[in-house]
Amino acid sequence: MKKKVRVLGYMMFLDFLLTYFGVVDLNVIEEGNPLMVWLFEMPLLRAALVRILMIFAVMFVIRRTKKYKDPIANFGLVVYAMVLFLHMAWLWQYNIGL
Repeated sequence: MKKKVRVLGYMMFLDFLLTYFGVVDLNVIEEGNPLMVWLFEMPLLRAALVRILMIFAVMFVIRRTKKYKDPIANFGLVVYAMVLFLHMAWLWQYNIGL
């Protein structure tokens, strides 16, 4: 279980970096989440620190949940896998490459 939550945290941070790259540096996508828009108005290092604190908060809540810990972690992994797939699609679409 701890490994799933850790992987989810890594996926969340990778999502942040790719979205930041697409929104701020390349200006090829738009962020719809007002909280993330606020985050992207900050310099990268400050925004990354705030995002890491957000990720730790989510991980803390998941680890403290007793009954639904595994389904919540699995749901998060599936959602972020889809989100990261979408990031790969727009990177491919704009010929940015990885």
